[in-house]
Amino acid sequence: MLPERLRRRHYLGSWDDVQGLVYDEFVEARHVVKPFEIPDTWEKGFILDHGFTNPTAVLWYAIDYDGNIILYDEHYMKEKPVSFHAGEILKRGIAQGWCDPSIFAKTQSRGNYIYSIADEYKDFKVSLWPADRSDEAASIARVNEFFKADKIKVFSTLPNFIDEVSNWKYKTRANVRLAVNAPEEPEDLNNHLMDDLKYLIASRFKKSSKPEPLPVERSLDWYDKQKEYEIELKERRHGRKVW
Repeated sequence: MLPERLRRRHYLGSWDDVQGLVYDEFVEARHVVKPFEIPDTWEKGFILDHGFTNPTAVLWYAIDYDGNIILYDEHYMKEKPVSFHAGEILKRGIAQGWCDPSIFAKTQSRGNYIYSIADEYKDFKVSLWPADRSDEAASIARVNEFFKADKIKVFSTLPNFIDEVSNWKYKTRANVRLAVNAPEEPEDLNNHLMDDLKYLIASRFKKSSKPEPLPVERSLDWYDKQKEYEIELKERRHGRKVW
């Protein structure tokens, strides 16, 4: 009765299928939970990855008071117009969310009017913000950190998300030398909700910027800072605004 992947793991004791998983910190028994009522006071939102030939994937999330993420709903459909996806979004009662920043490119045209897919969503009352898109390896590492710390819970009613997170793997390399020297590259297939998850963590849980190191006393940088400070003081004495 089990899916083949789970049958091999739980019944036959094989863990071969786990090798190469992108989100190898995800454990279904720990991270998938039964749906529960989400308090109205928790933050809620969604992330959208638009497609046509590929599915349009929308992931709804809530964040509790301790910063834990609860993924509670999904929309996963291909070959449908923007109006259809916008309608599905509005049904959930949230009209603003994050999205893949590429849909802000003005690549559509109607007569003399040039517009983006994001503009089209806006026409159907769905407002979108461009999500942060950082280096993929760093984004994957951060998501794995959240899974490892049990900061993500997934409702069991999200079959597409669970399928993607359980099966998204790195590309296999026939050449051993390439596998050693080149960075691992995830498969660009069945990963649309996985992109949503990366966008969510990169955009909503921004990493703090690393403070600039203080210049060594009496170094060139130190003298430059002193000069900037003196100029700023003079401008203040003369009543000029320093921006």
